[in-house]
Order: sequence, then C-alpha cells, then structure tokens
Amino acid sequence: MLLEIGEGRFGDNPNEIEIPPECVSKGDIIDEIFGDVMENYDPATVMKRAILATWNKDVDELNEQVLELFDEQTEKIYHAQDIYHYGDEILQNAGEIHENYKVRNIKGLPSFKLRLRKNAIVMLVRNLSIEEGLCNGTRLIVTNLLKHNLVVKKINIDGTLSDEILIPRITLTTKHGVVEVTRHQFPVKLAFCMTINKSQGQSMERVGVVLNHECFSHGQLYVAFSRARSMEGLKVVLPGGKTTTANIVYKELIALGKK
Repeated sequence: MLLEIGEGRFGDNPNEIEIPPECVSKGDIIDEIFGDVMENYDPATVMKRAILATWNKDVDELNEQVLELFDEQTEKIYHAQDIYHYGDEILQNAGEIHENYKVRNIKGLPSFKLRLRKNAIVMLVRNLSIEEGLCNGTRLIVTNLLKHNLVVKKINIDGTLSDEILIPRITLTTKHGVVEVTRHQFPVKLAFCMTINKSQGQSMERVGVVLNHECFSHGQLYVAFSRARSMEGLKVVLPGGKTTTANIVYKELIALGKK
C-alpha cells in the first residue's frame, strides 16, 4: 500500500485516495496516540509516538493541547529578549514592532513565548553539537526547567535515555522584511506534534496524521504514512466525515528517480 501511495498507483483515483477504515481516527487523536502512556508516564515510549499535520498552525494548537496533560505545577514560561535593527540603526522605540513579533512565528527563530512543563517532548530548532547528536530536528525530553538552562535527555540508539544535557539560551538573527530581528531564547519547540516535512527520516510505533488541511506537495502523504512502522500504528484524522484525501504525486519525478 505505501509504495503504491508513494508512486501514485493506489486505488481507482490515485490523486484522491480512500483511507482504509481501520486507519481512520474514531475519537480524540491525542488520546489515541498518547492516552495509554500518560497515566504511567514512560518518556521513552512517548518519544516513539507523534502527531503529524500539514500546517504549522495545526501543529502549534495540537502541541498546546497535549501539554495540558502534564502537571501544571511544573510549568514555566520563558520570554525571549529581542533587538530590532533597521539597516545600521537599532530601533529604540519599537513597541508596536515588538508586540507584532511577540505573537508571530518568524522563520528561523524560536518562539518569543515558550511554555513548557516537566516531561514535555521538545525539538531542537538549531544545530548545537553534531558530535553529541544535538542537531536541528532532534527530539528531547525535558527533565527540569531552570532559569538559565533547560535540562533534557535524548533517546540513545539502543532506546535508552541519555545522561542529562543542559540546553542554554542562544542568540539568533534573521531578516524579516526590512527589519533584522535578533532573539535570545532557548532553541526548542514543543514536539508532540510536528509538520509532516519535519518528520522525515523518523520511524515511530504510533503516528497520528491530522489532515484538516490536505497534503500540498509531492510525496507528502507517503512521508506521513510511512513514519508509522505498521498500518496498525497509523491513525488518520479527516475533516467533516470524509473518507478520502488528496495524494499529490508527480509521476515524472518518480520516473526520473528510476532511471
């Protein structure tokens, strides 16, 4: 099935495929993916599960919902420190600009407001140490929340947890329109849910795929479904009682890849 989806050969209409009934979510996708491990929390098991979505907005909303399952007494909120440049000039009276960038997701920067709780799953958004496996996209478990550091663990190749690692705030700069934004913040984001594109290369025991907004690029549906190690571990959310979803495949690219 997966190969047929990837090559645009699945079903009578390969551009609009029927999702197998056993894979369609029949309830709360968060409960279906994470529910059974939350009562007796096992971080190693949680790290082998994820919810995927096409839009960042859906990802952010789902991550915030999953975070609510964790002990609110352990919650900490970290606000970034920003500096704004226009050319060589530092914008001193940048109140309106600051309020704008506080609520916007800026490509290349962590969020201005980072809300975390103990045992949450986060993902690095920057390379910190390739030698230590702390790369952009690495998922980590938060074990403690300090003022100046996040204490985390990562999953080793053998499935065990690593020793504790300190993640500091770092300073990142990016150009957004005519304004250059310099932000001092922890380089992580919540990662119970992630975009389909960000999930590439990962293999998981249980995967939820939220298709409130359909896949929009070549091979995206294949990438999402193939993150699950088996069809039994795959659950798909479709909007409005639908049973089908778009499958975008450019067959000329498939043909080129086979030459």
